[in-house]
Amino acid sequence: MKNGLKWMDSDMHLAEPWDLWQSYVEPELREQVPELTGIEPGHDPLLHGPHKDIIDIHKIKVAAFREYMRPDGKAVDPEGQLRAMDREGIDMAILYPTIGLPTQGPNPPGMAAKLRAAYNSWLHDFCSYEPSRLKMNAMIATHDIDLAVQEIRRSKELGAVSFFMDPRAGDTGYDDPVYEPIWAEAEKLDLAIGFHGPTQPQVAARYAHHRENHAWLHSASRPVGHMFTLMELLFGGVLERHPTLRVVFLEAGASWVPFWLFRLEEEWEKFRQVHEDLAANVTMPPLEYWKRQCFCSVEVDEWSLQGVVASMGDETLVVSSDFPHFDCAFPEAGDRFLALPGVSLESKRRILWDNCARLYNLN
Repeated sequence: MKNGLKWMDSDMHLAEPWDLWQSYVEPELREQVPELTGIEPGHDPLLHGPHKDIIDIHKIKVAAFREYMRPDGKAVDPEGQLRAMDREGIDMAILYPTIGLPTQGPNPPGMAAKLRAAYNSWLHDFCSYEPSRLKMNAMIATHDIDLAVQEIRRSKELGAVSFFMDPRAGDTGYDDPVYEPIWAEAEKLDLAIGFHGPTQPQVAARYAHHRENHAWLHSASRPVGHMFTLMELLFGGVLERHPTLRVVFLEAGASWVPFWLFRLEEEWEKFRQVHEDLAANVTMPPLEYWKRQCFCSVEVDEWSLQGVVASMGDETLVVSSDFPHFDCAFPEAGDRFLALPGVSLESKRRILWDNCARLYNLN
């Protein structure tokens, strides 16, 4: 609890042990794990990431996380996760991966599916330590849609309240019919879908010459990706066909949402007159779809939040500590959020708990 307010963290991360796959993946794949995951024996999950500048930033603040790690200093176990939550004032957390994030990548469909299934089994056991506070968010590989649907079902049986997915390789947008079984299964099982945002190929190509300065790519990739995703779900008719599907856009703040909804509405009003498919796919203003089905996590230092709340309300906003990543504000995330100007305490109460409980169906 933070200053008397309950807090459900919409996107708290893990510091997983490097050898989790060796313990959970099929025996015949164990020797290939370092090659498939990029995680070598003894990997430090707090110094993750392929970019030196991220690692250097993390080194500056890593001491703040060490007290929550296992004695070997190579992972945060469930007991340490709960102590970190207590330190920050978090009552319940939906858990996202750290070293597990890149496991879809270039791996063949079957391999990616097996790696993410093994991670989900590990996460189930992790959350079982204190299931009332630690909530499972599954990882789903999308190379093979049939395998993806099977893993969504299995994850639900394991106790997942949501899953996140990366786009398929290439130019397959989320409006592509290939994803339809995933949307249908998530809606049927009442599981939220988190869009955590991989780097967009267009952005990566544009800023490839800034490889030594990751600030360019890190600033642009996730919000641009979320804008593409929302447009595809909306204009592609996914939200129209699946009216009870719930999705959340994470780790890019919320200030992009009012602008983008305005932009999409302007374009929809014009082009629906000449494109029958757009008129059929979007039968009400984009803001109405957003309020019905979409959520977004705000940043704890997002001083523009007051404008977001004023323009579109506070009912679809959640907040995350992002522990223990290099750019998180732990252990001051909650304090910084509560100090944001121009947003009422009642709105902050809803953002900290009520909205997140509705998103993940944890009322």
